Amino acid sequence: GFPAVKRCLDRRSIIRFSPAGVGWALADVCEVLAVARIDPAMYGVISQARLMGSAAAVWCLRGVRQTWLQWGILFSLTVVCMAYCLAPDDPIPNKERLKWWRIHDFGKRETAEEEALELFQERMLGVALALSKVALSVLSGVYGESVFKTSQDGERPELHIQMTQISFSSALVACLGYCAICFLEEEDPREFFQGDDGHWTLRTLAVSLVYCWREWICNFCVKIFDSLAKNICNAMALVITYFFTVVVSKERPFSVLKVMLLLAVVGEVVNYVGTRWTPQVPDEEPEEKPNSVDFCVKEYQEAFIPPPAANLQKQ
Repeated sequence: GFPAVKRCLDRRSIIRFSPAGVGWALADVCEVLAVARIDPAMYGVISQARLMGSAAAVWCLRGVRQTWLQWGILFSLTVVCMAYCLAPDDPIPNKERLKWWRIHDFGKRETAEEEALELFQERMLGVALALSKVALSVLSGVYGESVFKTSQDGERPELHIQMTQISFSSALVACLGYCAICFLEEEDPREFFQGDDGHWTLRTLAVSLVYCWREWICNFCVKIFDSLAKNICNAMALVITYFFTVVVSKERPFSVLKVMLLLAVVGEVVNYVGTRWTPQVPDEEPEEKPNSVDFCVKEYQEAFIPPPAANLQKQ
């Protein structure tokens, strides 16, 4: 009702959530600019740094420490995810490709030094944008976690109220970021629903709805658990993504190497969850200590035992 709407429009909460909303929106802008300059494999490798980055940010900002075993598992999980992103999808081996290249004469391709330098600068800019995306996402996630778990007026607000409060700052920065991207790419901002790359269809709408659901479920995970658990769930999402692209959409061929790497991801996630789970040991009943007064009385009685009656008669 109206009280819930009033809580969604609380100015102090909107300002409190604004750093996280601005950070997440800028991270999305950096992601769009980065994927246009570097290949998906390199971007996937760089984005896996969020696991170690989340653990370090949680340690620095919230004081939540990881054990040496947990650090080792997170590092192994990061390396496996990077190897998964670098694994080739093309079933044609390099020997066949080289043979095909030697048979067919493509002629000489002369590349000017200016074009090579421009390409190198574009790649370096893409790497910097990808690293900025990871940093903004990690820092915003840790800060948003602290705000999500903060009580307001003696009670913790519900998720839909907090998501509405985040949307004010993130929507404003997202619109400004869209205009900035259109300016950099020399496109018309008015062609949002249609343009050279096509127009909106039901598939575009479905992708948008899935992305919105992803934001809600990720923030729900942050609210209940923590930002590190959210990034571990993102690592597990590689399994679902690979299954969808191979079995459902059939966009990629089946690869035994990638299946083995995904099994390693699942194993490392299970190992990390095992380190965070500690079985509850029943409390042992404390041993009853003798009362000091009783102990003194007992010791006094043993020291001053009266002689038997037979000895008294002899005397």
